[in-house]
Amino acid sequence: PPSHPKDGKVSQSPYHVELQHAGEWWTSQLTNPAKGSPILAADEPLSEKTILAFSKALSLRLEERFVGHWHQSTPTLGQAFRAITLHRHAKPDPLLMKVLSDIGESSLSLFEFFPVEATEVTMWIDPGEVAVSTLYTFCHDAQEKTLWKAPTPSPAVKPVREDSSLKVSSREFTPPPSPPRYDLFAPPSPTSQQQPQYSSHFPQFAQASPLYKSYGHAQGGFESQYQQTWGAQGVVA
Repeated sequence: PPSHPKDGKVSQSPYHVELQHAGEWWTSQLTNPAKGSPILAADEPLSEKTILAFSKALSLRLEERFVGHWHQSTPTLGQAFRAITLHRHAKPDPLLMKVLSDIGESSLSLFEFFPVEATEVTMWIDPGEVAVSTLYTFCHDAQEKTLWKAPTPSPAVKPVREDSSLKVSSREFTPPPSPPRYDLFAPPSPTSQQQPQYSSHFPQFAQASPLYKSYGHAQGGFESQYQQTWGAQGVVA
């Protein structure tokens, strides 16, 4: 078993926080008994010195019990072994009997600090949580109350990786050059070496196309003027 200072203070064990909350609950029960508790009718309730001694002795005994039975990664493992039980019609937990013996109160009945309807009290002390369940005569199931629970750590935020497919390049986009366009009605460039010969390839369009003739009539004889001007250069026969 671990060594303890002479003043009875509990060292910084892996379960010192859980022991602290467990001791505070028992201190509260002994200091302020629930309504209807038999101890309230007693002429001489427990003194503050006795209650403080009970809390210190309880922490020391619990620390001895937890050695080798405290599994941080698996809180429920060894849960029944660590629990403190108190039954009205049976002997109290051996640990509680040792605590009462340590403070010189072996004849004290702890059920005097609980309502007469309470038949069983169990304290669960697990890594990260301390709870008490109480069974009453008027209830089929025990009523459980969480005294303390360690805060759940926030999940680590994973860095968002940049999607390269969505990344816009900072380089300036230069569109490719547009292909050359040939206008049927534009005069040929004097410097151009390759001009399309529409009369040789499409003579039927130049002479018999209704669209071409109608366009010439609509422009007031533009067709004849176009043929006179450009016909000699071989654009339109």
